[in-house]
Formats: sequence, structure tokens, C-alpha cells
Amino acid sequence: MPIATEIPLTVSNSYLPSRYDLALELSPTRKNYSGVVNIDLENNSRCNSDNQDDSFCIVLHTVELISLGVELILDSCSYKLKTKIDRSIQSTSYYSEEVKLSDLSRSDSTIRLRIRFLGVMHEILTFKDLTTGVFKTHYTDPVSGRAILQLVSSHSQPHFARSIFPCLDELYCKVPIGLSLTVASNYKCISNMPIENVELLDVGDRKLVHFRDTPKISLPVFSFAFGDFDYLEDTIKLISNQKFILRVYTQVGASQRAQYALALVKKYLPLIEQKFKLAYPLPKLDIVALPFLSDGGVEDWSMIQIISSQILLPDWQCDPQQLAEIKKNMRLVIVHEMIHMYLGNYTTFDSYDHTWLNEGFATFMANTLITENDDPDLWFDQINTDLVNVQEQERFDTAKPIYVSNVSTASISDTFTRRSYEKGIYVLRMLAGILELSADKDHLFDTFFRIVGEFINHNRYGVIKPIDLWNYIKSHPLNRFKYDVPVIMNSWIRTAGYPVLSITSQDVEGIKKTVVEQHRFLFDADLNDIEDIPYQIPLIVKSVDGELSRQMITDRRLVIDSKKPLFFYNADYCVLGTVRYSLDHYKQMAENLDKLDRIEQCQLFIDISSLLGSVYQDSDVLLGFVEILTKIRKVHDLDVTALNTALTLLSNMGLAIGGVSYFKDQKMCNKLKAFLDQIATSFALQLQWDELDTISSKEVTLRSSLLSLEYSNSTLQGIAKRLVKKLLHGPKKSVPKGLLTTVFSLVQQGASLKEYKEIYKLVKAPGLVGNNVIQTVTDYEVQTAAISSLGFVSSEELRKKTLDFVTTNMDTTMVELALIGFRVQPDSYRQLWCWFKLQSTVMHDKYTRNVKGSFGMFFVNVVQLVFECCLYDEETLAKDMKRFVVTKKLDVLEECLAKAEDRYKDIKFLNSQNEKLMQIL
Repeated sequence: MPIATEIPLTVSNSYLPSRYDLALELSPTRKNYSGVVNIDLENNSRCNSDNQDDSFCIVLHTVELISLGVELILDSCSYKLKTKIDRSIQSTSYYSEEVKLSDLSRSDSTIRLRIRFLGVMHEILTFKDLTTGVFKTHYTDPVSGRAILQLVSSHSQPHFARSIFPCLDELYCKVPIGLSLTVASNYKCISNMPIENVELLDVGDRKLVHFRDTPKISLPVFSFAFGDFDYLEDTIKLISNQKFILRVYTQVGASQRAQYALALVKKYLPLIEQKFKLAYPLPKLDIVALPFLSDGGVEDWSMIQIISSQILLPDWQCDPQQLAEIKKNMRLVIVHEMIHMYLGNYTTFDSYDHTWLNEGFATFMANTLITENDDPDLWFDQINTDLVNVQEQERFDTAKPIYVSNVSTASISDTFTRRSYEKGIYVLRMLAGILELSADKDHLFDTFFRIVGEFINHNRYGVIKPIDLWNYIKSHPLNRFKYDVPVIMNSWIRTAGYPVLSITSQDVEGIKKTVVEQHRFLFDADLNDIEDIPYQIPLIVKSVDGELSRQMITDRRLVIDSKKPLFFYNADYCVLGTVRYSLDHYKQMAENLDKLDRIEQCQLFIDISSLLGSVYQDSDVLLGFVEILTKIRKVHDLDVTALNTALTLLSNMGLAIGGVSYFKDQKMCNKLKAFLDQIATSFALQLQWDELDTISSKEVTLRSSLLSLEYSNSTLQGIAKRLVKKLLHGPKKSVPKGLLTTVFSLVQQGASLKEYKEIYKLVKAPGLVGNNVIQTVTDYEVQTAAISSLGFVSSEELRKKTLDFVTTNMDTTMVELALIGFRVQPDSYRQLWCWFKLQSTVMHDKYTRNVKGSFGMFFVNVVQLVFECCLYDEETLAKDMKRFVVTKKLDVLEECLAKAEDRYKDIKFLNSQNEKLMQIL
């Protein structure tokens, strides 16, 4: 019976498994294991074969399995079957000429296929070894110190069940599984379901372990494990089980490190039930920590397997901040995997083309639960970091839609891209946000999760498509605003990139109205070169009095006629989009910053940052940013993260505009410096700079951004000198690690030879100040901060010392950091260029011998920095530098020049509004 590889076996087989009874006999001392699987068969209604005279044949997935005997049991008779292996589609055909399909259709008894087989147990020795099918590893006994302890487990996702036993390894085929294991009697055994009973064999040396039958289960989440395990156990009350058993299994001697993981499971499983309003479907939940696991974590149903480093607390001392980060990661991993027990396992997507949704939903819900119960800043922090990264990736014309068909299933990581998964999280957040009656200030999204819980219950043990979920939400009574969810989601899933929304006031039929126009946001590509398809945008707009209105944008432009003054578009960052306002709108926002919540304040500056330097920059954006800055009187009138974003943007803008205007327009350069000085001094005097051990990491970041605003500012230099004095002489734990680079650089800007030498000394002896740094700091971190400060010196003599330092230490990793300070001082560019020309031949010779090594990176970084500096001086240095490149005729120099010119083009574009900018500075 020929099977086309593109046709799923669930379609092409006349009969399909309705149940598996699997018995395995395994020992980690052997390379192979033996097994028997009894497969109950039922007629396949999806198969189009109507010829009952055809001989019986069923095709199952098999990899590295050897059939020892196959029989078909029909009406109490047994028929031996022949086999034919097709390795090209990882399958085996089991067939018989004497049994016809008509014989099976007439039978009233259970039709059963029995296969005896041998399987391979893969040995895992390193992290590079793939954990597929059944795999084993050994580890050291903590008592004897000998590597005599054994672990065996299985990994079925995405298509590795076929290397465990003959089966139909497709998502569509969800059937119950009965499992029994014959193993050494001292081993602990785990599977998806609890142990039913245990029989001792061979005078107690081995045991036969029977597990309770699973409900209908998808084979990719079927699993078992046995071996030398320890475990921690607890019980909790769930909706339908007052003594629900939880366990975390570990290697022997490591169970105490699992206490936090067990506490997380105990805390969050009831919370997941409550969020879905749906009882947990299985009678127990185990977490298994494995020393090796290729995917890091696998959501096997009620037997979640995770690599040990992700769920066990470290067995070494670490500082509180490091421990907090470890626990934060553990929360995300464990809660993410538990959510899969519902959407993914209880209800299963029909194709790996939808893995982005399976994974994105689990992370989205985990973020929400953790924000609600442990870390109220989690969503806020991720919006200001992860979402910013997503947008940066999506602004290139190489971006692809979230949905991609016919994905590779060589491993689960091949079934989706990181980009589609991360973008998908925020598309789901948009969908969840628009279903709430009001702005979801606490980001709980209860309406969305309640609907999804009902959907899962409606499709329990079933297989679904994303469109089924979108249609269910559309028709649900809790979709109170009647959003056409399938249309909205199809737009965002199948259209690449994301939109930029331009907000302007225009006369429409003699009446002044707000017009919203959308385009795909491409940083510098031509929209004529791509399909600029309008997105379906469920926009939420905030008025000055805090009320929200909903606007559904379905075309290129939307005209809004509102009786209330609307001033902030895309409230709560609901839609993944960048908003560009007119200058009047920015001025209105400057007067009403206190009406924006902390996410919206950050969004305002992130949007401006995205627009500056892009094809969507205009004078309104640049001038609007300055208008807003001038209205900020007090540091803490704004959220700390929002102000940090604004100061970082201002610093970068000052560097770009100040560098160009230094050579072209000294008046503009002086006005900009005065503006930066004014803001830096005003904000610095409002902050306390003593007892810095009591401030949060966000406050440290704010101070670092402020200190980096203007290195020649005398107020900032005074603060930095006091902090460096504390760093060098005590008291202990007095200067945050996050301020080292900035305070060193500020001191160097006006440093004497003595001060220069004090910081230079830390390059050679960084351990001298370790005790005086808040948080644990490595010698490398202190050394890096010291090196990075060396180029900030302002005297020609000290700059020469720094350049000599680089010359004599070219082979030292990251020594090019010593040149960073030259970048912020246009008066140093000529000295930097003369040094580079003098050293270029020697550097290039070393580069040719180590192109892909550390020196290759050093050379490219130095060339890039020097060329960028030279381009600012268009009349002198830029011309000299370009002649130099032409004369040398070296590919690496030409490539670096092209990159430098590309960046400088954006900087010049930013400077195109200098005349208007100077008027308001």
C-alpha cells in the first residue's frame, strides 16, 4: 500500500489506533530494550478507500525499531503480518494478503494489532547529544563519589514517539495509552499518570510497574522515566481534588534544591485553575529535573521535564540580586510549562505550524499570572525591553509574518522562530486587552482567560485550529464590543512587520478633526518596494480626562470626530505600533504628562526614539521631544524607567547633533550644550547621591543615564569625583556596580595626571576596589569600566597616553573600549585619526593573520569608530579618510566605510531640523 509522504497517516490508513497498551522491559546497562504494544484499531472515517476487497494494511511510524513479530487478532483468531520498512517517511507497513478489509468491517469484536519489537536506548554523555526517544545517562553518587547512578527518560516531542514504539505519531491521533514498565526494583518510576500497582519479579530484583491509563493523549506529550531519583512531595487542594499530589524529582542528593520549584508549583497550579475556571484534568503533577535535555523543557502531560539548571536553586553562594534573577527565570519556566497542561495537552493544536501560538500563549499567560501574584513590574519591564526588541526586528523589510506553513519538525525549536513567538505574545496581549471593559491597569486579562478556559473545556481531549479559538471568542457574550476577532488576528498573524500611526489635525468638510493614517513601519526601506497592506487595528484612545474610546482602523485612514479632546493614541500600549504626533499634539501631551500611566509614559519616549533617524522623522517629532523635556520640572514627575528612556534618547541625540554642529555651526553646538547642561544640573541636584545601597536597580540606571548626559558638566563631575573617592578609599559597599563606567568616565573628562593614574591603576589591579562596590563585582567588570573611561580625558597629553595604551595592548580582549571616550569629544577626532594612520599598517597585518579571531574583531571595531568620527568633519578629516581608503584598496576598510557612511546618513538626517531646533532651545 503506497503512502505519499505529504498525506498524513491519519488520513491514508483505513484503520487507526483507538488505544495503545505498551509494555517495555528496560535496563540502563543495555543498549536496547524490548517491548510489546497492543494497538486497538477502529475504522477511519477520514479515509477515502471504499474497496473492501483490498488486503489489510496499516502503516505506523517507526524509527530505529526492529519488529520481532506482528499479528492481527480478529474474532479470536490470530493472523501473522508481514512488514515493510520505508525509511524515507520513517514508517513500517504491516500487512496480510489473507485478511481483507471486509473481514474487519464485519467483525463485532475488538480489532487488535500486536507488535513485539526492540528499541534503542540512546546514551547521553554531553549537552551536544540529542535527547530523543528513550535515552539514558549516568551520574555521580554524592555519597561514594562513583559514577554509578542511572537515569532513563523519554522525549517524544515533536516526532520522537516513533522511536519509542510503533505508533501513529501525529497530533491528530489522540488516544488513551496503558503503560507498564519492567525495571530494576530499586528504581523510581514516573509517567503521565500515577502508578496503578507494582508486581515484584525475579525474587525482588525486578518489578513490573503498571500505570493508570491516560485519557486521550497526543503522543508528543507522552513520556516516562525511571532510575535513581530523589523527590520532594506535597499536596494541594484543587477544584476537583482535595489531596492533589505534587512531586519534583531530582538526582539523588539534589532534592533540597527543588524546594523553591515545588513551592512554585504548589502556588501557581491553583491560580491557573482559577484563571481558566477549569479543573486540572489529570490526578497528579510531576516535575522531573534532568541533567540533560535538548529542548530545555518539555511539557509532557503531568510529567513536565526540565533541565536541572532551570529549576533547581544553585548549590553555591550567590548575591541577592543574582538569586532573584534565578528565581525569576524559574517562575517563568515552570508556570509556562504548567499552562501547556491545558492549552497544548488537554486541547491540542492540529499542526506544528501553530507552535508559535502554543508557546506564545503559555508565556503570555505566565507573564500575566506572575505579574498578578509575584512581580507587579513584570509586564511593565517586558514591554520596555522585549517589546522594544520585537519592534526593532520588525522594522526591516526582511521581517516575516508570524504564521509560516509547513514548518520543519526536526526538533521543536525548528517549528517556530524566536521572532514569531515573541511578536505573538504581544499580539495576544492586544487581543486580551481589547476584550476588557476598561483599561487593564493591572494587566490581569481575566475576560480573555475565562473565554479561553471555556473554549478548552468545550474542546477537551480534542484537536483544534487557531481559527476555532478566534471564532469562539468572536461569538462569545464577553466580546462586548463585537470585535471581529478572526479578521483582526488574521491581519496580525499573516502580515509582516507592524504599523506606524500618524496623528494629525485636519480640516474635514470645514470642521477640524483628527486623522489617523497608518503605514507599515520600515526604518529606511521604500514602501513602494513592498506591499503596504493596512493592518486591522483595534485602537484605544485616551482623552485628557482619562476616559477611553475605541476606534477600529480597517483602512489606510480613519477620521475621528470626538466631542472630547483626545490626546494619547494607543492607550496602555495595547497595539504593537509606533505613534507619530503633530507638534500640537506633542505640546498637549507635554502639558498632560501626569495623565499618562507609567507604560504610556515609556511608550511616548520609545515611539520618539523609534522615529528619530527613520524615514518617519520630521521636525514635529524632534521639536515635540524637546517641548516635552522642557516641561519636566521634577525628576519623579515621570516614571523612573520613562525618564531613563528620555535621558538616553537625549544623550544620543546630543551626541549626534553636537558632533555635526561642532564642525558646522558653533552657535547651534553651544545652544545644545547649554540645554544639556541645564537639564543635567537641574535633575542631578534633585537626586540624592549618598547611601546608594538603598536605591533600586532602576534608580541606579537613572543615575547612570543622567551622569552620561554631559561629560563636561561641572556638577556631574563633582558628583563623580566624590563617588570615585568612596570607591578608592571606602566605606565598603558605597558605590553601585552600575555606576562604575560613568563615574570613571566623568572623572577622566577633567582628570589631572594623578587622577588618570588612579583609575588606570585599576586596569592592572581591579581587585583593589571590589569591597567598596555594592553588589558582587568581578575583577573583569572593574577592569572593563576602567578601560572604558580612558578615552574620556580631555588633554592632548593624556589622550596620547590612552592611545599608547591601546597600541601596546592590541592583543588584549576588548582593549578598543579605551577609544569610546574619543567618540563623544569632537576636538579629539584629529588626534585619533593621526594615531590610526600611524598604526594602520601594523594593525592590518595582524588582522590578516587573525581575521575571525579576537584581533579581527578589534580591528573592525576600531576602524568603524575612527571612520564614524572622521565623517563628522566633512571638510577635512572625512576627505582625508576617504583618500586613505581609496589608496589602501582594502576590502575591510571599504566595508567599514560603507557602514559608517550609512550610519552617518541617519545622523545627518537628524540634523536636518537644526534651524527649527535652535529656535526653541
